[in-house]
Amino acid sequence: LHTFLVHIQSVCLMKSYFFNPDFSPRLFSLTSSNATQRSTHEPVLLERHYLPPETAREVFALYREYHGPLSIFSDGRSYLDGAGMALFQDRHIQRHSTEARQPDDGRTHVVRDLDEWMSRHAHEVEKFCMFFDSIEIAQAALVRFRAFPGIEAVQGAPDNVEVTAAGVDKGTALLALADWLGIPREATLAIGDSDNDRAMLARAGVAAVMANALPEIRALGDIVSTCDNDHDGVAEL
Repeated sequence: LHTFLVHIQSVCLMKSYFFNPDFSPRLFSLTSSNATQRSTHEPVLLERHYLPPETAREVFALYREYHGPLSIFSDGRSYLDGAGMALFQDRHIQRHSTEARQPDDGRTHVVRDLDEWMSRHAHEVEKFCMFFDSIEIAQAALVRFRAFPGIEAVQGAPDNVEVTAAGVDKGTALLALADWLGIPREATLAIGDSDNDRAMLARAGVAAVMANALPEIRALGDIVSTCDNDHDGVAEL
């Protein structure tokens, strides 16, 4: 019997890390953009999906109409400008959302000018993510983003919008990893609480949902915790 623990952060860059081969379970981390990495020591890229460059430019232009910390994900890193980092750090101080409570893991890089960065790297964008000034603004923006062809627009929190290429979501990443490992869909279990977990919960063999999830996400659950994600709900499940 082999057990695989999978951490899916954000919308789905698939990285797989084999640690001590004598240790079970194995741990996989799926982050950012549905690209897959596997290694015994150093990660080896197996798959990556970029936004089409012109689509990335158009999506970026729409984000620029709003105020908030905008992160651009590329090659497993996130890029913000100085103003965006200041806003993001303020969210961290205020402890807004689960993302804001996570410590900096070193993947965030501050650039002088995001417009200049995009002029050189539009062909390398894996994901955009912005936290807006209010839930109402985010909801209105989400409608506009979802009108774009060729993208996925989801929310990891009520006040944010995340954009990836069409077909890049946690559900696709989970099943791709399961196929690579030779695990049938029925033998997979996913735990989630947000809109960006919807595809993963819908496609997993067993969908486990946190108590703090929105009603429409709770409705997807085969199992729902009694404790939320701040009170060991995952351990309960």
